[in-house]
Amino acid sequence: MTFDALVGVFLCGCGECAPDRDHWERMLGEVDTVLRDAGLPAHHEPRSVAGIDPPLGPEDDPCLLGVGLGFYSDRKYQRLAQFAQYVAVHRAAPPDDEFRPEVEEAYDALPDRRVAFDHLIAAVGMETLVLPGRFDRVLAAYGRSDMFCRIASAGRLLTEAVALEYVLRGTDSPVLDRLRGRRLDDLSFAELDARIAADDDTAEQWCNELNLCARLVRLASNVLRSGALAVTG
Repeated sequence: MTFDALVGVFLCGCGECAPDRDHWERMLGEVDTVLRDAGLPAHHEPRSVAGIDPPLGPEDDPCLLGVGLGFYSDRKYQRLAQFAQYVAVHRAAPPDDEFRPEVEEAYDALPDRRVAFDHLIAAVGMETLVLPGRFDRVLAAYGRSDMFCRIASAGRLLTEAVALEYVLRGTDSPVLDRLRGRRLDDLSFAELDARIAADDDTAEQWCNELNLCARLVRLASNVLRSGALAVTG
């Protein structure tokens, strides 16, 4: 079974991809309830490709905005989350992939969530929505929706995924949006200098997590440029 992120629940109407509009409209109503309770503005989901502003380029297929993240059974999701927690707590790359419960506890207690990776960790979890709006904290939906568990920000996901790509030696800057070729607006990780060791064995150890980071960068970018939310599952 694959673990994917669908972007734009109304955008692809071809064959078996035709949306169940009643299902998604009910979900969007629950999204707005969670946003309203958090003091945030409502989300405006594009109901068709014509509703995207600015419009997609002629080379963009709205059915291909979603991103395949991998397989459910892969350990890379948990490994990347633990890697991110270690980087946030120690401002350094972990020496190995061993699980450290004390790091998880220290991560949860971090007072400054601007140097945390909450939205990235949420995005590699089941039943997460990623919205184009920017907000600092992941929004929990437990008890208010049976269709999703949490809502993450695409802007913040992009910031966090770019930073971890840098730590994993996939890029040369923790704040460079490589897809758009410019610096991020959010410079929370501008001073981050953590890096994994520059040797082949270490690169191979973390190659799946680096690939996952690159997919999360693309996911966040597609949500931001389309204005459409993403659903993981």
